[in-house]
Amino acid sequence: MTKKITKIIPAKGYVILKPLETQKLASGIELGTNDKDMPQMGVVFKIGKPPKDGYPIDLKEGDTAVYQKYMTNKTYIAQFDTDFDFISFQNIVAVIPKENE
Repeated sequence: MTKKITKIIPAKGYVILKPLETQKLASGIELGTNDKDMPQMGVVFKIGKPPKDGYPIDLKEGDTAVYQKYMTNKTYIAQFDTDFDFISFQNIVAVIPKENE
């Protein structure tokens, strides 16, 4: 019998994101992520422990992170029924705080 996963913790210095196709801000601006030249975006699902020097930007669960394309390990986790992007924190180039959306 397979155990159901109820908790997932990323490795030190890594972030787990739920990838987004588009993001609509409160201002009405819609940011798309399907253009091949655009960076990727995802909602922060879990944050690993910080490396020794800490994280260079403030990031919280629920925020939207913009990260470098091709710098992710995409993984499907059946118990959560979704794809996740596992990325190193250093590949995040910007954050859209949840309260700004």
